[in-house]
Amino acid sequence: GIVEQNYVGDEPCVPDCSQGSTNSQDLICRYLSQIRLFRVSSLHSQGPTWARHRSDRLYRGETYKLQIDAHMVFVRDWDEKIITQWLSTGNEYAILSSYPTEVAGSINGITGESLSHTVPVICGADPSRGDGLVRNKGAAEGPQRPVPMLQPFWAAGMSFSRGHLTLRVPYDCCTSMMFTGEEFSMLLRSWTHGYDVYAFNESLIFHYYPPSRLKQVPLFWENTKRMGGHKVRLKSTNRMRILLDLTGSTASKIKDYDDTDSEKYGLGKVRQVSTFLAIFGIGVNQTNPVIQDHCGKIMSGKVHSYLTQYLERNTGIDYSKVPLNAMDLID
Repeated sequence: GIVEQNYVGDEPCVPDCSQGSTNSQDLICRYLSQIRLFRVSSLHSQGPTWARHRSDRLYRGETYKLQIDAHMVFVRDWDEKIITQWLSTGNEYAILSSYPTEVAGSINGITGESLSHTVPVICGADPSRGDGLVRNKGAAEGPQRPVPMLQPFWAAGMSFSRGHLTLRVPYDCCTSMMFTGEEFSMLLRSWTHGYDVYAFNESLIFHYYPPSRLKQVPLFWENTKRMGGHKVRLKSTNRMRILLDLTGSTASKIKDYDDTDSEKYGLGKVRQVSTFLAIFGIGVNQTNPVIQDHCGKIMSGKVHSYLTQYLERNTGIDYSKVPLNAMDLID
């Protein structure tokens, strides 16, 4: 499933595959029946959550789901390898996720094999002051491991799971112009539905990060005025905080938000969001947010070793048995 948000003159994601076209023998054209495409002008783009909601609607019951950003490069046989990694978790509710490593120097151009000996792990996050949300820190490179390793945080740019994640935790329909908060929202929703996030144990997908001089590219923020101004983003932020139960004593003061299908796009009922916040040391409020640093214990694999003793294959980690002060108990 592809959501194409091009400007006039941009090269399309899927070429003209009509009979007689010079592209008719293109690899993409050979598998055209397996591609679903949603096209929209970049002038109408309303941010990543808006686009990924439309991507989720292209799901048709596939066994697995891979969500990526644009500009990705894959190693040879990545599909078989990524399924093998997922199976090795022994967790039906495992999600493999991280920010991919830079592609330059990471793949053998002849064999298609990975040249990387490290894997990206998201071990920390920063509070977004003023709105009670959280934003991931960049991924830290750690050593390859025999199996994927548990990590607290989830990345939108590279995520692999069973397809049922799309049905149980679909992207929110109504958070236009959002950026900060997207990943924390999907993390809390998936975690409370019983899903667990792991870092890959071997890098299979890499990303092209443009040099700083080329970073001045069009972004959806340019559509802010056209789409209703900053009030639209504030309304989306309010909706996100309400649905994630992150408002605390200020809930009654929030009036301007969209409550469409709030149960469908809200938290799950398998785990309590307060449990996640307590175990991983995340204090979320608008005035003095605090996030404890557990990167040392996460990157060393100690958190993974501790939590996997509570793993139930068909239901994920049983957090009802995990002490709320678990991080303090891990040396």
